Amino acid sequence: MTTYIVRRLLITIPVLFGVIVLVFAITRILPGDPCRILLGERATDAACNVFSHAHGLDLPISQQFANLGVSIPVFVLGLLLAFTFAILLKGTPFALPPSGRLTPGLSVVPLAVRWGLQNDHGILRAIVDFLSNMYTVNGLLSAQWGLFLDALRHLILPAVALGTIPLAIIARITRSSLLDVLGLDYVRTARAKGLSDGRVVRKHALPNAMLPMVTIIGLQIGGLLSGAVLTETIFGLPGVGQATYDAITSHDFAVIEGFVLVIALAFLVINLIVDISYAYLDPRLRPS
Repeated sequence: MTTYIVRRLLITIPVLFGVIVLVFAITRILPGDPCRILLGERATDAACNVFSHAHGLDLPISQQFANLGVSIPVFVLGLLLAFTFAILLKGTPFALPPSGRLTPGLSVVPLAVRWGLQNDHGILRAIVDFLSNMYTVNGLLSAQWGLFLDALRHLILPAVALGTIPLAIIARITRSSLLDVLGLDYVRTARAKGLSDGRVVRKHALPNAMLPMVTIIGLQIGGLLSGAVLTETIFGLPGVGQATYDAITSHDFAVIEGFVLVIALAFLVINLIVDISYAYLDPRLRPS
């Protein structure tokens, strides 16, 4: 059975790769210039050169193909993940739930009830209720291991769908920044002193290449904290993004104001952490 499952998984890889290659080739073979279509027939050559460079259309075909992984929309990736792990692998040990937070019928005991705080209406009860609604945390704190594992399995596909694209962006920025730093004089001096490549990268190059990486990571985390409506909709999760959308469509001003305040506070805290990280990574930015 295990051999059959592995064989099926291996077969899906070339099929998906073939589809990607075919779509990429067709879009490049079709007549027409994307620049002329989007900017108009009167667009100058200089404007088209700027457009092509901004969208990576002047890169080699192989580089353009490597880049379609970063540009996959999150809803496409989410649907592909749900189709693969919930339908193709249904009935196997690799199957994962496509939506929801828990398997229907699984009971959840609130922490307030378990800890005898149901009659408490203070700040402690509010904190306990908040933790209780986080099913993975609830399962850990109450030793409900079945609840914890089930909630964790329901989080795998949304986490992969939500984190894959930011991870690809961060990886590209990291590579570009690190390549720039590795060509500087102090890195060549460190290598001339006989330091190993690993030590040169860890101790000298990476800390100086971290500045743009920290900025991108901060922006990505802020975006994640502000909600992900598409991901929440695909996987049936009651998240911040969907709740904000529902509040806006129903003109629930109190909820809108509360969510905007929380999101703004999250961005402020993240920006503060990013600024502190700048000063930690680059001594020149530290206040005198």
